[in-house]
Amino acid sequence: MTHPDDLGASLIEINRALHEDIIKGISVKMDLGQGKKGQTVWFIDFEHPENNDFLLVDEFKVKGQENCRADLVVFVNGLPLVVIECKI
Repeated sequence: MTHPDDLGASLIEINRALHEDIIKGISVKMDLGQGKKGQTVWFIDFEHPENNDFLLVDEFKVKGQENCRADLVVFVNGLPLVVIECKI
């Protein structure tokens, strides 16, 4: 699997890897008092949507090489998942 930090990965490969991580979770090593063990970290609780934090932001500004402003951005648990432009 290609991860976003891999050099030379295309945007499609990066998006596919991020989508998979969001859907399937990621495995991390954690020490819960009995040595390090693999634990799955879930970004979104699909089984119990009420456990998630949803936020809709209007006029969301992003600073970078070129500043941009999205009309609407939907965040789920702090992750910007949807960008909506409402231009006429």
